[in-house]
Amino acid sequence: MLGDGVPQSLEVRGEVYISIADFEKYNAKAAKEGGKLFVSPRNSAAGSLRQKNPKDTAARPLSIFLYSVGGHSEDYKPQTHHGVIQNLRNWGFRVNPLIEVCNDVDACATYIERIGNDRDSLPYDIDGVVIKVNDLATQQDLGFNAREPRWAMAFKYPPVDAETKLLDVEYQVGRTGAVTPVARWEPVVVGGVEVSNATLHNQDEIERLGLRVGSQILIHRAGDVIPKIVKVTKLGNGDKVKAPRHCPSCGTKLVRGEGEVVLRCPAALECPAQRLNSLLYFCSRHCLEIKGLGKRRLRQLLDEGLVEQPSDIFDLKRDALLELDRMREKSVDKLLTAIENAKDTTYERFINSLGITNIGEDTTSLLTERYPAIDELMSADRDALTEIEGIGPIVAKNVADFFANSENRAEVKRLLDHGVRWKVSEASFSTAFQGQTWVLTGKTSRPKAIVKAELQRHGAKVASSVTKSTTVVLAGDGAGSKLAKAKELEIDVIDETEFFARLASIAPATQDESIR
Repeated sequence: MLGDGVPQSLEVRGEVYISIADFEKYNAKAAKEGGKLFVSPRNSAAGSLRQKNPKDTAARPLSIFLYSVGGHSEDYKPQTHHGVIQNLRNWGFRVNPLIEVCNDVDACATYIERIGNDRDSLPYDIDGVVIKVNDLATQQDLGFNAREPRWAMAFKYPPVDAETKLLDVEYQVGRTGAVTPVARWEPVVVGGVEVSNATLHNQDEIERLGLRVGSQILIHRAGDVIPKIVKVTKLGNGDKVKAPRHCPSCGTKLVRGEGEVVLRCPAALECPAQRLNSLLYFCSRHCLEIKGLGKRRLRQLLDEGLVEQPSDIFDLKRDALLELDRMREKSVDKLLTAIENAKDTTYERFINSLGITNIGEDTTSLLTERYPAIDELMSADRDALTEIEGIGPIVAKNVADFFANSENRAEVKRLLDHGVRWKVSEASFSTAFQGQTWVLTGKTSRPKAIVKAELQRHGAKVASSVTKSTTVVLAGDGAGSKLAKAKELEIDVIDETEFFARLASIAPATQDESIR
């Protein structure tokens, strides 16, 4: 139950974390029960929030500190950030007890130093502190730059470092053929977590570090999370690490594209590593999400010649699966059910599952919004694709080249013939924003091309600059001169929260009419 004086509507914002004590308690219980152990409190907190099943998230020992409010009703008019923190505390929310007001720069410096000295004794992990302007009106005046607010600054403490010995550098082949060096070293504890390897990104990084096998190296975890080799502290007498000339998986001669630093294997799906990783990606939660087809099982299916490409998964037979090692009737039936269920997907997930180079979830949304039918997308040329806001020439070339390949087009057809399908949304246009001119500025959580299309579906005109004829300005993070111009002309300015509220008040703009 919240305390007295809570506004009629209120959005609260904060940071989820796992305390060190809860982390250790959870791991002790998991070890006793034979469950999976957490790696670190910070990594595990982030991973817990990404669980698809809310029951899995609820089972994790999560805590939260609230740091600010977002949208709220007009009956709440805070003046200072610290006042907001006090309000949240009085209403019964959990706020960080270490927050305090510093009256000048020297006081800020003293605070940063004090928290740094006490860092190891805190009941949770931190990698820094954030200094914010207290007056909310001043925050509003300062606004945002392209990446962050001008009224807040993060101070990061130096990472914890540790020395160890470099044992080897291996080269791994990804699903797009990129060959990435991975350093292996004697396991060492850095910031409370044991680490034994890290990616080196590319050969240029190896040359910069001057790596030799047997060298003593300094490791730190960037942001107390990602391990990284900082430098060589003592040069070893082992071999100098040289880039491979041939693919470590299939032996094909490696190539380096113009202007690229990454080595690539051009063998595509003829390369076993690329074939395996492509199948893994196809089955991942970002794509068709076929539970039960992890790396070990897919490698087994490849070795047995049961699959070579994604469409083969839908040809798997019960009798053939039962002959595999560690596959019993119950697990086979469960896998076949997962494969059948995967046929019902979304257009975006299907396009993403094809594994087109440089295409991720955000880019897929841009493509499917512009080309709502798969045949249209497959026929789009490079010039047409570059006309989509947010699609650059490299991505456009990759998409056009992918669908120009006859084998790729045949694979798409095979998948569709196997029954992979998605609901087709037919837009029912409204006139809710008819006669209005909108301007988008700043960074929004959804791609601007999609927001623009949503506005146009409801009758709005979307302009690129703010003028006297502008009706509404949708301001995201980092809004600059357009926001200032809108305020000068006294034009209605809303944030994403208000935008989504207005959309919600309109009759649904799409109806699922059919199956592809």
